[in-house]
Amino acid sequence: AYDVSDTIALALLDKNGNDFDPGNQEEAAVLTVIPDNPEEAFSTYPNPFGRRQAYARINFYLTENADVDIRIFTLLGELVWHRQESNLPGNRNYNHITWNGKNDKGQTVLNGVYICTIQISPTGGGPAKRYITKVAYIK
Repeated sequence: AYDVSDTIALALLDKNGNDFDPGNQEEAAVLTVIPDNPEEAFSTYPNPFGRRQAYARINFYLTENADVDIRIFTLLGELVWHRQESNLPGNRNYNHITWNGKNDKGQTVLNGVYICTIQISPTGGGPAKRYITKVAYIK
């Protein structure tokens, strides 16, 4: 969980470290805050999904180009759904893949909690990272 506010205040310094006072000027900008830890950014939304929203967004971010492998399992460990994406750009922006609550055979899954895993393998080499979260489907 994150403490999310719709406003943010910044103390600005010039290149010499002095306080910067823009006067009465106000400027608006869209700001996306991404946690340093990719595990904190791996989530599903909405959660639960199925009744009001037909799909869940599986959100993640990449710090470098990577191959991504996402799997959805039942609580008993049976594979329900699998998706692979190759060479996604590591642009430090959120990425997402949607799951529509259907298994790999195209059948709607039963109501319940599922385990969602993501494996991120840098395309330039290096160790793969794996993260786990839960997603609930309620129709």
